[in-house]
Amino acid sequence: MNFAIEDSPEQSAFRAEVRAFLAQNVPANLEHSVDPCDMSYEQYQLRRVLGRQLGAQGRLYPSMPREYGGGDLSAEQVAILHDELVRIGLALPPYYDAGGRMSAPTILVWGTPAHKERFLPPICRGEVRTWQLLTEPGAGSDLAGIRVTAIRDGDAYVVNGQKVFVGSSHGADYSFTIVVTDPKGERHQNLSWLMIPMDLPGITVTPMDLLATGGEGGSGSGVKNTVFFDNVSVPADNLVGGENNGWKVATTHLEIEHGGMGRLADRRVIYDFIELCRERRDGYAIADDPAARAELVELYIGAEITRLLALRNHWLAHTGQPRSYEGAQYSLRRKLSGLDIAEKMLRIAGPCVLTKDRRWGPLRGTIEYFQRDAITALHPGATTDIQHVPYKGGAPAIADLLGGQITIMFDNVPPLLPHVQAGKMRPLAVTSLRRISVLREVPTLDESGLKGFDSVAWNGVLVPTGTPRDIVMKLNSEINRILTLPDIRERLSGQGADPVGSTPEQFAALIRSEIQKWAQVVKTSGARVD
Repeated sequence: MNFAIEDSPEQSAFRAEVRAFLAQNVPANLEHSVDPCDMSYEQYQLRRVLGRQLGAQGRLYPSMPREYGGGDLSAEQVAILHDELVRIGLALPPYYDAGGRMSAPTILVWGTPAHKERFLPPICRGEVRTWQLLTEPGAGSDLAGIRVTAIRDGDAYVVNGQKVFVGSSHGADYSFTIVVTDPKGERHQNLSWLMIPMDLPGITVTPMDLLATGGEGGSGSGVKNTVFFDNVSVPADNLVGGENNGWKVATTHLEIEHGGMGRLADRRVIYDFIELCRERRDGYAIADDPAARAELVELYIGAEITRLLALRNHWLAHTGQPRSYEGAQYSLRRKLSGLDIAEKMLRIAGPCVLTKDRRWGPLRGTIEYFQRDAITALHPGATTDIQHVPYKGGAPAIADLLGGQITIMFDNVPPLLPHVQAGKMRPLAVTSLRRISVLREVPTLDESGLKGFDSVAWNGVLVPTGTPRDIVMKLNSEINRILTLPDIRERLSGQGADPVGSTPEQFAALIRSEIQKWAQVVKTSGARVD
């Protein structure tokens, strides 16, 4: 099955132009290190030069507005640009610039006009390289748990603390950093973002010795670092998005990091491995074996699914289409699939995939590096065990759970119960304080250790304001009577609902308490309607 997208005549002409530019400007001595840690400073500088050449044409950050140094290119042109760079073993940008790749769109949304004029053109033209500093020793997936502080002192913020698993080899000019600006403030309401110049006094960068480093979906970072801040004075006008508004800014930043804008640099190593298995040596190819061939087919299909999900996200983002779960869905699939791919390669080709020996290591050691990187692909310094994937309703979430696209979900009992009874889903816990009758063996979250957790979906009957009191009481009396009927109780309980009667006053009090409770949840989490 061919999933290729054909170029129009205009797109073919643009592709030829890009290919000619790369042929003329990519240095002949540019090396492609299997392990990014092996990239020398000289090789890094060659990539920076190429980045500036792309930036001069608005093609380093081609989706950004032209007024800030971008190219305002169409979704199709951006895809072609990525295709041509991947074809010669490069990404866009051609060097690690995760901070720029994620901070530039974030600043475009949350920055003041002065921020945009000051920070975006140097990033888009390739004049600066930016890291993103999020993870800390005690805060990985739980970004709201960070502890690095930035306390206002006149015209500056004084930054203290530590970030880990961040950055790359060969330094950076800036770091887009999430910090705590109100240590006594409420969780999620005490965070801010600073663009920190990395040459300020008090900053220490220490490389880490890791199994692999990955590249956050772009060029490999080489090393990861621990960054220490010791009374670092950062100009106050480097704060982006408003003081203590950082959690809202983070929703934009993380949507980009998790693939919401699309990622067009696919895992070429998978396709190269498939071709390797088709090569004949001494009259034999690995793909001749039926079991290996079946696994190779699964590898290819899985790689195409991931690539097409990224292409879908790219198209949605660049055509202004509404999005909700797509970025998190892609990110979760990519992270979880890495280890599965590595295991398949090991089963197909055997122990040779675990060595980078010049004679026995396939693809110059590329597969060996992928084996290491696949372990960290789950999420370096954090976890993918639970990641929020927002859906526009329960039905598509149920479909994805049954289809294996997600591994866990929260929903009301009635729509899930048939699948539980059919053995297609396994209930882990209920969110009410009491166990429910139809799933007596399933514990509550309170029993499981989340003390006091209580979230119950309920249904009730309401009438228009001004309905006479005698009618309200008559309806209430009749509904309560019906709820006591054995057949009604049995039918409702069989659907996972526990029938509970009440007075009008009790129901009104419930509604008020629910509004108060969920208003606080919305405020604390920073949830918003997109």
